[in-house]
Amino acid sequence: MSYLVQRIVAACVAVAISPLIASIAIAVRLLDGKPVIYVGRRVGHNAEAFDQMKFRTMPVGSDKGVVVGEAVERPRTTKLGALLRKTSLDELPQLINIARGDMALVGPRPLHPDLLDRVGAEHERFRVLPGLTGLAQISGRNDLPWSERLARDQEYVAEQSIWLDLKIIVQTVSYVLKGSGIASDRNSEQVLDI
Repeated sequence: MSYLVQRIVAACVAVAISPLIASIAIAVRLLDGKPVIYVGRRVGHNAEAFDQMKFRTMPVGSDKGVVVGEAVERPRTTKLGALLRKTSLDELPQLINIARGDMALVGPRPLHPDLLDRVGAEHERFRVLPGLTGLAQISGRNDLPWSERLARDQEYVAEQSIWLDLKIIVQTVSYVLKGSGIASDRNSEQVLDI
């Protein structure tokens, strides 16, 4: 599926589900305060940084000074945030990232900048736009060790096709409905094996 088509689809979906998006935004604002949207720097296509958007699921400031792989004592998510992550509704603002051309519907998930040195800017995953979902997400999600995630990313780049994208989208829906592979600390020592 061409990136232009994906941008149009993302914009149309965002408009179609705007009542849901607005409802979540209001809930985050009322229960957890400002900001409603969390904007985090991520590494995407050609290993270039961009601002990824999500509904805020963590207490304000809890992402500051946390080393990737470091155990965190306090809760990493708010009560509403835990629900949003479990249902993947926190990812909905990324439809705007897709419509803007920062991301695609399917591709390797955007990389946290702290991991760029470990992965390397020359990795195959950076040849395509990062995705809202991807092959690694239907292969174990946050439970999948990073070495395997990177292998799935490489596999996706090598085999990229509209049929693979559609398969990943369909299987993602199943994964989300089951709530499989969700972790509060997405880069825990158990999976950070690179």
